[in-house]
Amino acid sequence: MDKSANKRIGILGGTFNPVHNAHLHIAKQALKKLHLDKIIFIPAYIPPHKKIYGNITATDRIHMLRLAIKSEKRFAISLYEIRKKGKSYSIKTIRFLKKKYGKRTGLFFLIGADSLKGLPGWKDAGGLLKLAQFVVVPRPGFAVKNRVPGILKIDIPKKDISSTKIRRLLREKEPIKRFVPKRVYRYIKEHKLYTT
Repeated sequence: MDKSANKRIGILGGTFNPVHNAHLHIAKQALKKLHLDKIIFIPAYIPPHKKIYGNITATDRIHMLRLAIKSEKRFAISLYEIRKKGKSYSIKTIRFLKKKYGKRTGLFFLIGADSLKGLPGWKDAGGLLKLAQFVVVPRPGFAVKNRVPGILKIDIPKKDISSTKIRRLLREKEPIKRFVPKRVYRYIKEHKLYTT
């Protein structure tokens, strides 16, 4: 166990299907604005509230994430949810991270404004809010209406990019180069992902 006292770690979960420039933008801004030591990206195996679309495997999503964060020393990946398999519940992940990094480590759970409304319906939402500081980040088209006490809001310039949009563009054989890191773009093209 890493017992370094008073570390501040950002948590960014999702399907990353595929990872794109807005994910990296949010992570970089959160590092700076929240004075974090690092950001851990946590790809979900099977998210409870989302379907994983496309001719894609968990291995593909992990490879793309590794390629995307390669040059940022303060970015890391946790494969806890992938290895655990089954549905990915945030409460289990946060308990695991608390045990790994120690009680004195501050965990900052980053969620998009689009996910905020559904937060009270998450598994053991009350327990989650006690274990981690939730931080809501803006998403284009979603107003930040926070009815959950104790949640931080950070102001980050919005980038109108979504994995859904990227998958649609790929199916329509439209360019996506400006939306994803170069290495991720090459991986998608080499493996002919999201063509069906």
